[in-house]
Amino acid sequence: MSEQQRQSERHVVIVGAGMAGVQTAVALRERGFAGPVTVIGAEPHQPYDRPPLSKAVLLGKAEGSAFDIDFEALGIGLRLGREVTGVRPADHELDTAEGPVAYDVLVLATGAEPIRLPGTEGVPGVHLLRTLDDAARLRPVLAAQHDIVVVGAGWTRRRCCVEHVAARRVVHATAWLTGSGIALGAHGEVVADDHLRASVPDVYAVGDCASFPSGRYGERLLVHHWDNALQGPRTVAANIIGEDPAAYDPVPYFWSEQFGRFVQYAGHHTPTDELVWRGDPTGMAWSVCWLRSGALVAVLAVGRPRDLAQGRKLIESGTRLDPTLTADPSVPLKKAAL
Repeated sequence: MSEQQRQSERHVVIVGAGMAGVQTAVALRERGFAGPVTVIGAEPHQPYDRPPLSKAVLLGKAEGSAFDIDFEALGIGLRLGREVTGVRPADHELDTAEGPVAYDVLVLATGAEPIRLPGTEGVPGVHLLRTLDDAARLRPVLAAQHDIVVVGAGWTRRRCCVEHVAARRVVHATAWLTGSGIALGAHGEVVADDHLRASVPDVYAVGDCASFPSGRYGERLLVHHWDNALQGPRTVAANIIGEDPAAYDPVPYFWSEQFGRFVQYAGHHTPTDELVWRGDPTGMAWSVCWLRSGALVAVLAVGRPRDLAQGRKLIESGTRLDPTLTADPSVPLKKAAL
């Protein structure tokens, strides 16, 4: 049997039907992988995108956010409403309530789940916001114009007070991996290498549930953003089909719309990095840059998309900037390069 034939007969099973899992399946097909691909999701719904849950879906402007993907045409099998309870890497099998599922290659893309505040179980007026069903339950609460407290560090869209609580903090959905031999980090995430391989053979991890070593920043990163769930699958797919991709080391990126303003962030910074303001933070448009040994490592842009676009390229190239020119909002960031 040729190597190509052997590759085409391997069964790739992806646990997690969110962005990272779905994009891994699609990336495999785009790269010509012809073997069976199965996506297992705990929710019964057709796979969907999560960002609209706290925006269009929650505000009643859309009923759902299903991915516009023809899974049947791509030959991608979906097993929805099925919870995976364990994995036995030595046997190359997953455990589910419906019985074992064999795999040749396993991709972990289970993302994260909300942390329930202690003592709030069953308390009226306490809601979680992570799934499509959560958004459906919370939407009439918002429509009734209750005052709200949002617990969590994610971006929010509503003014808050104290009568209702919506929890937004998350923990990695990896408890089912305990005892499997797959290494987990201090935060419960899957510890992946620079090609997103887990610590046991034939297992990869991608998206919110995985950390990876960043040569760019000299530390292991946990990136809980949509862009990471889009980029990581390309590296995983390339590895599975036998390509030799570059190490996975993206410049993290996210964006949001907040109170009519476009907010973007690229890079990764620490409290010890030099902070440089560009513009008046009380105004409608301004940016913040972080420099490390003179090099740009992160930029936050509010209403200044050009700063973000130029800054992202400067971060990728490791370019050092003149702090004085960087602080002048009338000077394009690329003109501050040394």
